[in-house]
Amino acid sequence: MLQFKNRSIQFKIMTLMLVITCIAVIISSLVFVSNDLWVLSRTLRKDIVVKTEMTAINLASSIDFEDQNEAGKILASLRADPRIFLAYAYNNNNQILTRYHYRNVSEQQHYQYLFQSLNTLIASNSIELTLNEKDTLINFLHDQAAVYYLTEEMRKPFRIY
Repeated sequence: MLQFKNRSIQFKIMTLMLVITCIAVIISSLVFVSNDLWVLSRTLRKDIVVKTEMTAINLASSIDFEDQNEAGKILASLRADPRIFLAYAYNNNNQILTRYHYRNVSEQQHYQYLFQSLNTLIASNSIELTLNEKDTLINFLHDQAAVYYLTEEMRKPFRIY
């Protein structure tokens, strides 16, 4: 292979154009990706603000009359958005009137059962796995159960101002 300085001027110009074009494509791609992330972030924020305002308007009469059942039904409508895990409705004395909490108990119990079963099999040496495989499986099942446990434990009130 010839050295670069011994190449023809045509090859050098084409190489220069290729490098410049690659740099331009990379820069434009980065600009597009950053713009998409910024628009997505702004849209998600706007979406949660709109849902919060709509829910607050719907809850107004339930809060005034301290109707827990109606407020619970209104908060239950948040189930349509799977990204909302927890919502509280406060009465006029800043006490919790009702709350909405997304739960998928069957999955949580499933992961806990798998975790316990795997520990039992490993303890009785009924399953032949390498140490790395055992650690990976246990960590995965433990993490999955922990996600649901943390979802259950997110009961402390928070507010969006």
